[in-house]
Amino acid sequence: MSTFTELLNVLSEKHLLETSVEVLWWDQETYLPENAFPFRGQQVSLLSKLKHERFTSKETGDIINRLYDDLQSKPENFDHEQSVIIKNAHRDYVKSTKLPASFVVEQSQAISKSMSAWLKARESNDFSIFGPHLQKVIDLAVQKSKYIDSSRHPYDVALDEYEPGFTVEKLDKLFSGLKGNLIPTLQKVLAHQSEQKNITLTGSFEVEKQKLFVNEILKDLSFNFSSGRMDLSVHPFAITLGPEDVRVTSRFNNTGIEGIYSSIHECGHALYEQGLNKKYPGTGLAEATSIGVHESQSRFWEVFIGREKPFITRYLPRIQELFPHLKHLSEQDFYRAINHINASPTRIGADELSYHLHITLRYEIERDMFNGDIDVKDVPELWRAKIKDYLGVEVKDDLQGVLQDIHWAQSLLGYFPTYTIGSIYAAQFLQTMYRDVSDFDQNVTSGNFHPIYNWLAKNIFSAGKSVTGPELIKNITGEEVSERYLLEHLQRKWSDDVEISCAG
Repeated sequence: MSTFTELLNVLSEKHLLETSVEVLWWDQETYLPENAFPFRGQQVSLLSKLKHERFTSKETGDIINRLYDDLQSKPENFDHEQSVIIKNAHRDYVKSTKLPASFVVEQSQAISKSMSAWLKARESNDFSIFGPHLQKVIDLAVQKSKYIDSSRHPYDVALDEYEPGFTVEKLDKLFSGLKGNLIPTLQKVLAHQSEQKNITLTGSFEVEKQKLFVNEILKDLSFNFSSGRMDLSVHPFAITLGPEDVRVTSRFNNTGIEGIYSSIHECGHALYEQGLNKKYPGTGLAEATSIGVHESQSRFWEVFIGREKPFITRYLPRIQELFPHLKHLSEQDFYRAINHINASPTRIGADELSYHLHITLRYEIERDMFNGDIDVKDVPELWRAKIKDYLGVEVKDDLQGVLQDIHWAQSLLGYFPTYTIGSIYAAQFLQTMYRDVSDFDQNVTSGNFHPIYNWLAKNIFSAGKSVTGPELIKNITGEEVSERYLLEHLQRKWSDDVEISCAG
């Protein structure tokens, strides 16, 4: 057996353990009985411990280090695929060996308890139930960063897990610029809307009909139901349980159709996962480039496709068939309704202009929690103050405020910025797609998404972790990462109604 084959076997076992944990997480988020949470935490902790111990063993290290040394000294002996797999395995091994097994178990148990506490806090609409668990999760996240690289800012180290190449310094500049553009723009558009006739999608929207429609759309967008499924959860998400098992969850209510758009969002994630390399599961070739690139796919399908006029032309007749009380709406009316600026206190379902202010708020708070600049107990009040400053709205309670997202309960600290980074990537990808894909809008109008999907598969899915997000942007578009295209998109979308300038 060659050393490279030994590495593939090691990575395969690691992948099996990881996806086994994901199955348990998926079940916990969908069907797990409340009283089963403590035992589930023990199951997840044991599997996490086994994965960590086996991957960080001396035997594994010998295999990885031997291959990595050979790659460094004789790169001509390895093809591109082998090089990517070895480099990513070495990076992951070096990082993992810096984490004591006892710490991995402690963090896993803390996250499981935190998620359970978050659910109870939501049920009681009381942040104080979750607060102590959040503090524990943050303390452990900071400790993890110090284990990995104590010479760097802890939040910079945390960011590397999701979006390598970005730092606090870069994000501070990025979000400061967006905030400076979007707050006055939001105010102008809201003032203009107040003078116009308000078009809203009112009435009853039967949940089963929404689910039926979502299944139709997911199929049109190339989601493979033979290798995936859709379920319900408190917080919509997509998760990969194996090379041929990608799950989507969503949340619907009978008073609106935002569940449809959150489903399209999660479908974007799922399409990426289903399109990744299946020859080498569990390796860098079969993993997303970064969380920001992952988010670019969900935002691309939800926002840059789903909320634009060609998509509406295609699907409004079907929506009106399912919900006849909308038959009086023209395409322009529907377009205005689903792109209405509402300055809501919640992120899920937020309009495009206010969405990135929601992300700015979350980034600023978790950065400051990481730094120890704010106390966790003060977060709900700080949250309310920032929402008032940025969006001009009031947060009535914890459920509408700090408890709305599950991310912190899962210790996904450093994750929130990738939502905005993903939108920046998506807008920049789109400019190149318009150049490369002929009849782009006409394809959407006719429901022919194959050319678009094929472009994504060729340019994005196939890259895996052979590059970083910024490198992928440069390779595809020929430019460095720039928020200019996102700001231009926002300017175009609302400049017909009111004179605004988002370029900055």
